[in-house]
Amino acid sequence: MPRPPRTEAQLTADPNITTGELQRLVGDSDEGEFGEPTMDDLAPVGEMTEDADLAQRRDVPAAQVAPQGAVEAQVDAGAEDAEPPADTGAEPPAEAAPDDEAPAEEADAASEAEEGNYRKLYETELSKLEAPEREALARSGEDPRLLALCFDALPAVIKGIFENQRSGPSHARLVARHHHTPQGLDVVMNRAEFLRDAQVQRYLLANTMIQEAQLKRILQPKRLLEIYKVTISREIPDRNRQKARLVMRSKWSATDAEERAALIFTTEGRCLNQLTGLPFDSKTVSMLCGKTYTSSLLVQNLARFGATPPPVLAHLLRQNLVRRQQMLKTVILQHPNCPADAKRRM
Repeated sequence: MPRPPRTEAQLTADPNITTGELQRLVGDSDEGEFGEPTMDDLAPVGEMTEDADLAQRRDVPAAQVAPQGAVEAQVDAGAEDAEPPADTGAEPPAEAAPDDEAPAEEADAASEAEEGNYRKLYETELSKLEAPEREALARSGEDPRLLALCFDALPAVIKGIFENQRSGPSHARLVARHHHTPQGLDVVMNRAEFLRDAQVQRYLLANTMIQEAQLKRILQPKRLLEIYKVTISREIPDRNRQKARLVMRSKWSATDAEERAALIFTTEGRCLNQLTGLPFDSKTVSMLCGKTYTSSLLVQNLARFGATPPPVLAHLLRQNLVRRQQMLKTVILQHPNCPADAKRRM
């Protein structure tokens, strides 16, 4: 009687059967019973042989399997084509500063260099001409001689420059910066398009020969805050800053309450030392009493200003900032205008 076929488990457990016999027996048996052989049946994990690798690729069409030599050739060709980036030592473009963002100092230096050339041209050539010749040249000449004549000290020559159709803002800026007679500066200021130019105004305010009436003509149309900036600007000579303070004091009484209150809050009260003796009108007081104060400096400046009215001091004492800081409270209570009832409550 023939022996029944042994199962796959029995064949695997038999120590007398080698791997080759097991492979043969499994291949000869019914596929429905044992199924397709797996890689675990053929070799242990990590010890796949070259035959097993071929078995893995047996279902891949031959056209899709490239010879090993061809694959290595493609890899070598790709390595040759891929060139490493050259190290030039330059910074990436994103970190490079754009050309239109040159420092302002360089622009000023370039402008001064050009002015130096015009001054040199005037001193070496044009200054040797007689005054009538320079006046005639100013009326009919052109750049660069017309720009060089802006350094002339005679108001008649300056007048002739602006009678010339070729004159423009660049000539007005040179005259405003370097001319030193009130009559010559008036020639520039009498042209409204030049007087509106910000650079012309800046140079006129920095000119030590500008007269008080001329300075007032520039500053009077401006807001109080802009005038205050002139009074503290380091570019403006002391003499002109003093004149600007007089203009600000004269305009304080003529301007509206909103602008006065805005000046006090924007400067945190720093402007008050230039307004000594000037009173607050009722509308300004009302606006100051309607604000919440969060700046210690503003509170201190108002508490030290001699003309601060009693309602404003009483309003300051009710602020949370003052209640938390005994020093601020003390300064306010020492003010001569502090209300007596507010002192009793404290």
